Amino acid sequence: MHRKMMTVLIVVCLAALVSFAGEKQGKMDAASHAVKLKAELNLTDEQTAQVESVFAGILERMQPIQASMRATHQELKALRNTTATDSGAIEAKETELEPIRAQKRELMAERDNAMQQILTPEQLAKYQEIVAAHSKKHMGAGHKGPGHQK
Repeated sequence: MHRKMMTVLIVVCLAALVSFAGEKQGKMDAASHAVKLKAELNLTDEQTAQVESVFAGILERMQPIQASMRATHQELKALRNTTATDSGAIEAKETELEPIRAQKRELMAERDNAMQQILTPEQLAKYQEIVAAHSKKHMGAGHKGPGHQK
């Protein structure tokens, strides 16, 4: 039991370190999102500024949620990789992920509602295609549904 706790603690510390070190690596900031969407959706300068503001607020509030989700996923991975798998502990850890995922979904819905106020109907339709393609791309990368079981 003590050994398992130490393993989980080490994994959590490593996950936090990797998360902190790679926080900016490969991630787009609000300005980059706005510039990308300006090109893809043919946004006006005013729309671009509004989009940047929306993304800045969402990304700032998303950082602690993402960090919590990464740490919980690492803990779950450590639990699954122990030789004496404790299904109760795994189930409890998976349950911990649900409110984190709900927070993330709420922020994404907030972002999408804000975008509806900014974009024209044509731009909104294209934006929704972009979001759907992004979600499909990332959900297809090793994730296997709500519990993300192996």
